[in-house]
Amino acid sequence: VLFRLVRRPPSRPKPSPKILAAAGALLVLLVWALWPSPWSRVKNLDSSGLAIIAFGDSLTAGNGASAGEDYPAALSKEIGLAVVNAGVSGDTTEAALSRLDSDVLSKNPRIVLVGLGGNDFLQSVAPSSTEANLRSIVRRIQNAGAMVVILGFTFPSLGADYESMYERVARE
Repeated sequence: VLFRLVRRPPSRPKPSPKILAAAGALLVLLVWALWPSPWSRVKNLDSSGLAIIAFGDSLTAGNGASAGEDYPAALSKEIGLAVVNAGVSGDTTEAALSRLDSDVLSKNPRIVLVGLGGNDFLQSVAPSSTEANLRSIVRRIQNAGAMVVILGFTFPSLGADYESMYERVARE
């Protein structure tokens, strides 16, 4: 018969429930504080601008809609704040880029809703040009301190993936 002597390590005292609760609360607080918020990616969330501007083409201008039935007017009624309608029928991203200073940046924007690209598609503008113009518009608005909301559109195209283009620009 063989006996082994096994030394057991000295037992530690069990932590009190209060210490466990405090450690758990601290862990929850740390996870909450360090968890990436979807709002952390929004540029200029703290914008000091004043105006809300809808910048786009005929969809923004309200082409075909009755007076006061365009989306900027409907949005204004819904949120109870003025929304400047800076839509121009027929505008491509290139044309919109040329009027960005006068129609948007000069108006001290806080939020700019950008709805462009439909006329680029209809006029067979290369999607790479549309994307470059849209990216330039977004960057200039952000550099002026305003938030940008991109209104993306889906077009029936076999060769151009506009949906992905809008997503790429929005991620930047």
